[in-house]
Amino acid sequence: MKINISKSYYIYIVALISILMLSLGDSFFNFVLSFDENILLFLDNNQYPNLLNAMKFISFIGSSAFLVPAISITVVLLIFRKKYREILMIISASLGSLGINSLLKNIIKRERPVEFFKAIETSYSFPSGHAMVAASLSFTIAYILTKNKSQASKKKAYIIASIYTVLMSFSRLYLGVHYPIDVIFGIFYGITLFILIRDLFLKF
Repeated sequence: MKINISKSYYIYIVALISILMLSLGDSFFNFVLSFDENILLFLDNNQYPNLLNAMKFISFIGSSAFLVPAISITVVLLIFRKKYREILMIISASLGSLGINSLLKNIIKRERPVEFFKAIETSYSFPSGHAMVAASLSFTIAYILTKNKSQASKKKAYIIASIYTVLMSFSRLYLGVHYPIDVIFGIFYGITLFILIRDLFLKF
C-alpha cells in the first residue's frame, strides 16, 4: 500500500520552521548554551584513551573518506543487480544529506566548541553532518533491506539504524567537535530527509 506524502507533512513543516527560526538569530543557541557546555564539560572531564580511540574510529566511519568509497562500491553492486530505485534512494540520502547540511551550516553559521576539540574540524557546527548523514543513510538502508520483510525484521533493522546513529552522534560529542543541540537537530533533519525520500519513492 502506497503512503500519501501528505501524511508526513507535519514533520516537514516543523523542520522548515526550525530552520527559519534558527537562521534569524542566535537567541536559541544562547538559550541552550549552558545545557550544551555542561554536557561537553562532563565528557571533557571523563576522557578515557580506549574510549577516545573507539569514538575516533566511529567518527571516521561517518566521514567522507570512508563513506564515499563504501557508497560507491554499494552502488556498483546494486547496478549489477539492476536495483536502480535503491541506488537513487541511497544517493539521495547520502548526497542530499551532505548538500542540505552544508547549506544549513552556511546559513546558520554557528561556531564549533573549539575549547573542547579532540579532533580538527574547520566547517561550522550546526547541524552535525555526521549525525545527519548517519540518520538519513542508515534509516534508508534499513527501509530498503526490509521493505518486503516481516515487522520483526523491520523492527530489528530500525533498531540497528538507531544504535548506529546514536553512536555516531555521541562520537562527535566525545570528540568535542559539536554541541549536543547540533547532533540532536542533525538526527532530526536526517530522519526528516529519510521520511521525505521514502514518501517520494513510494509515491512515484
